This record gives sequence, C-alpha cells and structure tokens, in this order.
Amino acid sequence: NESGGRAKRIRRPSETNPAAERKESAPIDAGFAMCFKTIPLQKSAETTLVSPKNTRSLQVYEISDVATADDAKELLVLAEGLWTDSRAAGDADTSYRTSETASLRDDASRASAAVARVAKKAAEVFGLPASCCETLQLVRYSSPDAYFRPHLDCLDDAGQVLLGGQRVGTVLIYLADVAAGDGGETRFPALGLDVRPVALDAVAWANVRDDGVPDVRSRHEARPLASAGATKVAVNCWVRAFPGADRL
Repeated sequence: NESGGRAKRIRRPSETNPAAERKESAPIDAGFAMCFKTIPLQKSAETTLVSPKNTRSLQVYEISDVATADDAKELLVLAEGLWTDSRAAGDADTSYRTSETASLRDDASRASAAVARVAKKAAEVFGLPASCCETLQLVRYSSPDAYFRPHLDCLDDAGQVLLGGQRVGTVLIYLADVAAGDGGETRFPALGLDVRPVALDAVAWANVRDDGVPDVRSRHEARPLASAGATKVAVNCWVRAFPGADRL
C-alpha cells in the first residue's frame, strides 16, 4: 500500500552533513556478507513505503501491525532490571553511542508470548521463520545527551556471521511516541529521510544488497532528543539469514 491513507511522519532534514558526522566502518569482507541475497519485504495493508520511490534507492517501509499495545507493555516490563549502557559491537568509543539497551535473553523473556509474537512478525516481514530473528534488544534514549551516530546493522564479526548468518534485515519498532519537534528521529543520511517515533509503528529495511554485500545506503542514526522531558524507546529486531539466530 505505497499510496497509503495515513498521514506521513517523515521529513527530510533541512540541514545535514553526513560526511562530518559519519563514523566510517572498516570495509566488510564480501565473503562474510553471506548468506542470502536481499529478501523481498512481505508487504501487507499495513505497510507504507516512506523512502523515495526510486527502484535504485534503498526501500524503507513503515509498518503498523508488528506489535500490539499489550506486546509493547510486556516488553517494557521484561526490560526492567536489564538496562545497561549501550555499546556498539567491538566499539570502545563511548562517544559514538550514549543510549541504554536491554537484551531479552533471560528465562522470563525466553518464555514470553509477547517476545515470541514480535519476533515471529518481524521475521515474517522478510519471509523468514521466527527462529531467524535475533534476540530482541530494547533501546532507550532519555535525555538530549543520548544518541547513536550513523552506523550499519550488518555484522563484520566472522564468527557471528557463521553462527547465524548476516543480519539481512532490520525491523525497528517504536514503543513510545516522541512529539514533533522533540527530536529523536531515525535518520537515513543517504536517503535524506527522517522517521519520527510513533508508538507501535515499525520501520523496516534490508541491510544487504542483491549480491549479499552490506548496503551502505542503510546507514542510519538515532538523532538526539531536543527536549529534556522526552524519552524514546524502541526494540531492535534483527533478522538473520540462518534459523537458530533466536538463541544469539
């Protein structure tokens, strides 16, 4: 439903200098990019294209039926007591990411029906089974000092790729509203695209190109909050190429 009847909450940034803000990642060996080609996103009536309508442009979709209000409430309850300072994989530079994360790996989370439902729906977005969805990770930004600089979700750790395959797709579900003007957008610099967090809406995109190599156009960032009273909470659903990724 690319025409969609819903009002868009997408805006192009008036000013941006991705080159100045971007932290360049080391090149990722194509041999480790495996293991699938880009998997077509499974569109439904609740799916809206929000990126430029250009076949050569990375496609970013907004989806409104991945998580319910009850699911969101349960995920937030499970995350209590699990919040820690965020660290990007292999990144010791704490200035690059200043949010908090909660990985739902404990026994209560493993037994949660909400976790199972959300993981299943996220994997289905890319036509894959629930076991391809990595352990859900909540992320929280609670002050204007919290952000995540431009980054890719693809893995460059060979061991991780061999275990569960590459992160072929991402579904990012917002669990709370951030009012217009309060910042906190998910920005795709290469697309000139900002997505404002709206509770229970999700944003989905492929992380690899048709040849399986990481797609640098999927680089994205969490913009800082503009208001001291705002909080942004979301859940990362990383969909991997191999079944069994749900135990990682």
